Amino acid sequence: MTPHEFNLMLIGLFAGLLVGLVPLITGMKKNQPALAVGGFFACTITGAILGLILAVPTACLFWWLVKKAPNKSGDYKD
Repeated sequence: MTPHEFNLMLIGLFAGLLVGLVPLITGMKKNQPALAVGGFFACTITGAILGLILAVPTACLFWWLVKKAPNKSGDYKD
């Protein structure tokens, strides 16, 4: 792995971290910690692999899964 490829992977990793905050925050508000943390780490890993091209669809998928999951928290309104 060249230094340029490594730098691109780190940039993708941080982009995945930022995008992964969407399902993490949404999942924690709906009291769905498994989906929240799973979505966060999935976005982080896919961001490191292919950047935002793969991290954004992964975040959308987990956000949708969290929104479709039953609301375990009484103070979060859908």
